[in-house]
Amino acid sequence: MKTAGMLMWIIGVALFGYAALFFDPSVDAYGLSGRVANLALLQQQELIAMAGAALFLAGIIFHAASDLAEALKPAAPVTTVAASPLTSDILPTAVARDETSDAELMAQHGITTEGGQYVFGQYRYDRLADAVAYAKRAAEAR
Repeated sequence: MKTAGMLMWIIGVALFGYAALFFDPSVDAYGLSGRVANLALLQQQELIAMAGAALFLAGIIFHAASDLAEALKPAAPVTTVAASPLTSDILPTAVARDETSDAELMAQHGITTEGGQYVFGQYRYDRLADAVAYAKRAAEAR
């Protein structure tokens, strides 16, 4: 959507610039000196300028909307998490197994179990360490 928005406002600026700077709505006045404005060409120039302005505004709105959508986009859900390289790095600091029991960790972070998996929010994890690590990251992001 961002690329489409950029393309739209660039084309809009080009169309408006063409209508304003290069489009000639006048015609030769046969037998008279100089040129006279042709109403049909003036109308065409106005339509090109309005189309360019509309494309420009729509492109700016699309571009801004895509930036807003990216900012509001939630993290990708992880349905089932197997052991990952990140888990081994986080595990020693994220879960102190000897200090806190599993039940206390789950209560502390709002993690429940369902069908043999650990559930935090809308996400499911096979390992408690992964669920706790994500819960801590979510808490830090707030």
